Amino acid sequence: MEFLRKNAVNLFFGIWLVINLMQASATELFDDEAYYWLYSKFLDWGYYDHPPMIALVIKAGYGLFQNEFGLRLIIAVMSTATLAIIYRLLPSKNDGLFFAIACSMGLLQLGGIIAVPDIPLGFFVALFFLWYKRFIRKSSLVNGLLLGLAMALMLYSKYHGVLIIFFTFASNLSLVKKPGAWLAAIFGALLFAPHLLWQYAHDWPSIHFHLFERNASEYSFSFTIEYLIGQILLAGPLMGWLLLWKSFFYKSGDLFERALKFCL
Repeated sequence: MEFLRKNAVNLFFGIWLVINLMQASATELFDDEAYYWLYSKFLDWGYYDHPPMIALVIKAGYGLFQNEFGLRLIIAVMSTATLAIIYRLLPSKNDGLFFAIACSMGLLQLGGIIAVPDIPLGFFVALFFLWYKRFIRKSSLVNGLLLGLAMALMLYSKYHGVLIIFFTFASNLSLVKKPGAWLAAIFGALLFAPHLLWQYAHDWPSIHFHLFERNASEYSFSFTIEYLIGQILLAGPLMGWLLLWKSFFYKSGDLFERALKFCL
């Protein structure tokens, strides 16, 4: 029992990873996963509707095992690592409560094995906040470069990463006065430049697709209602509403928590 108590956190993440890997090998591919697998057969700096991170992640795992397990291998590791980083970011640790909340979110368990761009994005968002927390404490050269790296990796995963960057900056406008923040922005932009050049060379296909060419019904207010309800369900039908409610009314204690609240 003493061993279990001392190693509860490591055992939890280890079991979580094993379950993810078992699900990854036993579940048939979804249509989107097969589509992104095709990306991995033709690596490039960009694709018609997404940046290239998902292709690289699938390529890495599929190179080891040519089956569903291999295709989802890195995805399963990333989703588990994301949860571990979130645990590390907590200012105070209540292991039992953390385990209960994590297990109540079906999306973390079921969605954590699906090879889609959201999983790499979630991982690099967690990494971004980990390094942003360090950057706030000490805006050193290394921390600035790591922050820039995280920004680029988010954008290489999914364009939605720009929202995390924007709202983090909006939560702390004093960043404009920090040389380290400028270093992070410039370094991140340089790392992301190959994708922008690819977009330019191909006449910005992703922008045309997402803004003008996607098939979508005319906007209805019901879409907004469905979206809000969906956020609660994604956070967990049992505890999601409570988590979101508490998050909105939680008073930020420092710049890091303020960034989290802005990005919510």
